[in-house]
Amino acid sequence: MRISEILRSVLINIFQNKTRVILTTLGIIVGCATIILVIGIGNKSKQDVADRFKELNAQCVTISSSRNSTTNLTLDDVEFLKKYSEKSSGITLSSSSSGTAAYKSESATAAIRGVYEDYFPINNLTIESGRLLSSLDIKDREKNVVIGNDVATELFATESALGSDILINGSKFTVVGILERNGSDNVDLGLYIPYDVVKFYLGGSSASNQITALAKSTDEVSELQTEMKGLLSMKYDSGSFQIRDVGSILEAAQDSANTIALLLASIGAIVLVVGGIGIMNVLFVSVRERTKEIGTLKALGATRRDILLQFLFESLIISFIGGVIGSLSTLLIAPVLEVFEMDLLLDASAYIRAMSFSLITGTLFGYYPALQAAQLDTIDALRYE
Repeated sequence: MRISEILRSVLINIFQNKTRVILTTLGIIVGCATIILVIGIGNKSKQDVADRFKELNAQCVTISSSRNSTTNLTLDDVEFLKKYSEKSSGITLSSSSSGTAAYKSESATAAIRGVYEDYFPINNLTIESGRLLSSLDIKDREKNVVIGNDVATELFATESALGSDILINGSKFTVVGILERNGSDNVDLGLYIPYDVVKFYLGGSSASNQITALAKSTDEVSELQTEMKGLLSMKYDSGSFQIRDVGSILEAAQDSANTIALLLASIGAIVLVVGGIGIMNVLFVSVRERTKEIGTLKALGATRRDILLQFLFESLIISFIGGVIGSLSTLLIAPVLEVFEMDLLLDASAYIRAMSFSLITGTLFGYYPALQAAQLDTIDALRYE
């Protein structure tokens, strides 16, 4: 039999059993759509992670106390590192805690940063309006604050923030600057206050301290980490502090996003396997129902290969139809998910992977029933009732 004749026979059988085919393709449709959607969610999450870190200085190394450690990094440690470090172009100390900023009837939960004036250039933070904290602010312990872009939006909306007084955990501070939008919640929802002011007015003695060191180039980040570890090990036990760079933090965040995407994609794969089992069951039933037809075809000269291809093509076409419908359905589902703030980043590779998986599923689960049909004995098939 020619391939065209085999395909014509397959299509005739599919159209004669439309209801069965539609029910069979449901598993493939759901599985294919699930794979595309989870790939889209995974792509979006990875892009979000990259966006959050793209504005951070890739040359920065952060040093903080280990969990459950009693070690508290101080300005003396910064001076010690500045004195002996050869790989850094800048080192600064900061403290971190959380609090609430309020202006009139508006309020916002924010991250409170106690910083020195060199914190901003080392962390690649730039001003949008107003000014950054100066050495005089630090020296005179001025109750001035530089606020993140999101804090300014939440508290002031259309009003001018510069020169306004806000309450931070009940204490009055004057806004002297607004940072450019960074894309990271840690920055955009930050309140930057002179280090000693946080310590004395906002309970900063309980805040966690962090040292940030800037490498001379991105190629020297790992060397800077090694140097920082060696120097601090002269003062503290090596297990009492941890050193990380922005690149490793980004890599860890991306690994987490990839793991989540892989777990979600596996759900889609399981659904496709269930759909493949459905195709196998339908083909087994089809072989039983068409046993006499198979015997007649063999008697008329059809080879085992012809019978095998006929049932295998039927499985592939069912999988292809399910894959196409599942792919098209995502175009309708994606806008609905966006309403619930579940953003997707779909690309051609997601559709190619889903279609490939659906066709592979059809091939694997359709082959055995097709092989059984091809191996039927001609005489036994003709006698079958």
